[in-house]
Amino acid sequence: MNKILVLLSLLITFVSQNTFAAVQAQNIFGAVSLATGGAGVAIVDLTDSALLNAAVIPFYSQRQVSFSYSSSRFAGAMVDNGRDALFPAAIAYEQHSNDTYKKKLYHLILAYEFSPKFSLGLDFHYDEFRFLAIDEIHKQTLVNAGLLWQPNKTWSLGLTHRNVALTDTDLPDSVDRVTVTTLGASYVYQNLAQMRFDIETVEKQPSDRFIFKIGIESYINDWIITRFGYRNDNIASQNFGTAGVGFAGPQFGLHYAYQVEANNTVDPLHVIDLNFPF
Repeated sequence: MNKILVLLSLLITFVSQNTFAAVQAQNIFGAVSLATGGAGVAIVDLTDSALLNAAVIPFYSQRQVSFSYSSSRFAGAMVDNGRDALFPAAIAYEQHSNDTYKKKLYHLILAYEFSPKFSLGLDFHYDEFRFLAIDEIHKQTLVNAGLLWQPNKTWSLGLTHRNVALTDTDLPDSVDRVTVTTLGASYVYQNLAQMRFDIETVEKQPSDRFIFKIGIESYINDWIITRFGYRNDNIASQNFGTAGVGFAGPQFGLHYAYQVEANNTVDPLHVIDLNFPF
């Protein structure tokens, strides 16, 4: 009986939100990346990039704590690449919720720097997700793999492959084995502006459909940053713009992002991030 209820719950999810895979692939963003359309796998940002690409951690220059909050997600992360660290690493916690399910994720992120320009990172995460219709918890261990190549201070390239299942559940593979591959690039113009662009594909979706994310951030002065972005999701047929503003001071950073409503399929979203070194 429980399996029947699970399948009915999944059917509702497929109908109301296009596909469960599309839901799994989005809403992992903090305010910085969300404000730039969700792009960021090639960005070394102290606020939220460690969860987007584990390979960025060797490029951090300090210990960092960050928090992110929106109506559907809370996240906290601690990254350590200080001079006393044995190796670049991070721990993180995420909590997601919507009308269909609640999800908790516990992250252990490890990285290795092959050279000052190239690194590899692995994000092992333990997921607990509960379907609200039947109040049943399913648990799974997955891994995200990431590469980052930064030949100079102007250009960087990133590649991630997320949600590779290390353990199975009794749910359909289309739910608990949905991998997402993202290729990203960034370009910095004279320390005044930074462009970022990602292209993403989701497993078990049509091969000719991609998610495109593009964003730009510019510094008004040394501390104040403005951000704008656009996301073209050809998998879930959701296209929307984003914007944000941030304060990147020497003692802490505070960032805000806004995502507009997308053709009555995605509600407006507000995200606030806080980060500080220690």
